[in-house]
Amino acid sequence: MNNMDLIISTIKKVYSIRHAVEKRAMEKNPFNGIPLLEDIAYRLSSDALSKDQMKDISAFVTATCPNEETLVIMERISAFKAGQKVDRPLKVLLSYVGLILPILIVILIEAYMVYLGIITEMPYLILTFVLILAAIIISVLLFAYLGYDPVYRRDMIENHAWKAIHKECEYRLNLGGQKRLTD
Repeated sequence: MNNMDLIISTIKKVYSIRHAVEKRAMEKNPFNGIPLLEDIAYRLSSDALSKDQMKDISAFVTATCPNEETLVIMERISAFKAGQKVDRPLKVLLSYVGLILPILIVILIEAYMVYLGIITEMPYLILTFVLILAAIIISVLLFAYLGYDPVYRRDMIENHAWKAIHKECEYRLNLGGQKRLTD
């Protein structure tokens, strides 16, 4: 396998892993068939690699790098790609504000109700409960919709895959060095 084939096969592997992570997010969704909840659950799903995908990466590195030379090339490629920073869009940062702001507003409203001394009356107790419930729902919705950016998610999944490949290559190179020391 020449260097170009090694690079192309590695890129294809990263893309297939990304596709598998996105497919897993859709299949493992507990709210399949419920329109709004299904969308929210997908947006909040993890972009981490599963154990099977980590094993797949290990097997891929073993299969494509039969000697130390190809392993070093793979390690350099993956180190470069894993070291690239994934830019977080502003709307993802705003999602954290959207997570906290509704709850803070409700806390301020309830503090004002305590200040006025009306929080112990029955209609205001119900209002307090409704405000807390609404704040939680709004917080989750804002976090889900502001925090989801398909390009950012794709880049994060690919970055996780490149880091896993790099880690596996480093492990195998270190293992090879240890074998030479013991021989």
